[in-house]
Amino acid sequence: MNVSLIVTSFEFPREEMEAWWYAYDTLCMIDKELREVDSLFSLLGWIRFAAKGVTHIESPLELKINGFQTNNWEPVDTRIKVSNIALLVERLGGKQLYGDNPSVPLRELIQNAADAIRAKRILINDTTYGEIIVRFEKENENSYWIEVEDNGIGMSTSVLTNEFLDFGVSFWEVNV
Repeated sequence: MNVSLIVTSFEFPREEMEAWWYAYDTLCMIDKELREVDSLFSLLGWIRFAAKGVTHIESPLELKINGFQTNNWEPVDTRIKVSNIALLVERLGGKQLYGDNPSVPLRELIQNAADAIRAKRILINDTTYGEIIVRFEKENENSYWIEVEDNGIGMSTSVLTNEFLDFGVSFWEVNV
């Protein structure tokens, strides 16, 4: 059985709009946590919670219509949406970001490797630790590849599936 928390409230007047938004953000956080815990418990084969999330949390207006009332004002969803990710990456990444210099992607990979080594040095308290290996290979007459390898701190599954795939976000800016 898939159960969700149902949230209702008194009407929030215009002067308590900020409190409504704090409550909405908190409910979004609770929904996310319930979904992640449910996924983890399912993966581990543990007994799962009955509640899998918060109902009507998909948008502020949906929550307002279904029990989290406002009085004399309407919540407006102003979250940024990206419907064409490929176009966004094309316009903000690649040549637009780095120009026509073909060495820039290699510099970025080496910089990422150096960052990983610096983090590992801090973790193990060893200022001499670390190795970056750059390999250039020719596959055939018109096909080449470059591989950058390091023995730095590495990426957790969370970093790999969140910050690494979140265009324009730096793990170091968010978490350090």
